[in-house]
Amino acid sequence: MAKRGAIGLSVNMLVVIILSLFIFGGGMALLFKLVGGAEEQKAKLDAQTQAQLERLMIDEGKKVALPRHTASLYSGEDAVFGLGILNIDSEKYGTSFTVKVDLSQAFDAQQQEIPGMDVGKWLLYIADYQIEENQHQSVPIGVHVPKGTVSGTYIFDIKVYDGNNAQYDNTKKFTVVVR
Repeated sequence: MAKRGAIGLSVNMLVVIILSLFIFGGGMALLFKLVGGAEEQKAKLDAQTQAQLERLMIDEGKKVALPRHTASLYSGEDAVFGLGILNIDSEKYGTSFTVKVDLSQAFDAQQQEIPGMDVGKWLLYIADYQIEENQHQSVPIGVHVPKGTVSGTYIFDIKVYDGNNAQYDNTKKFTVVVR
């Protein structure tokens, strides 16, 4: 009798392990499907942003272009703004360009200024670029709203400086609305 119980327990354990592996495999397949779909959507969005930047810079001749101006996010969420820079004259402007992003204004839902904002942890971008004459560069500007951020509207200024440290087009603005 004892052998029969031991064999029954072993068979039950084997069945549980096989079912666990099957469920784990199904979960992993679902996870990869979801992540793959998200990556596909991100690539599509990036392609659309790239097309808008090229249209603004090449077709319309804008030196600095920012097609997306506003993002509405919750605390802990991310957004990417695409900035385009077109070098129209390397003799006049050089081939070195520097991007600088600063917080311009921050105010809450009652239009009261939010004091003491340090958005250094919000932004992720590369500041320095080398762009040859009649070439353009796409600059992704990542924005991460930290958890616990006060709900409100945050307006950022983007300035691009040329090789002579002069501002290379007017200041561009983008807005992050935190809900």
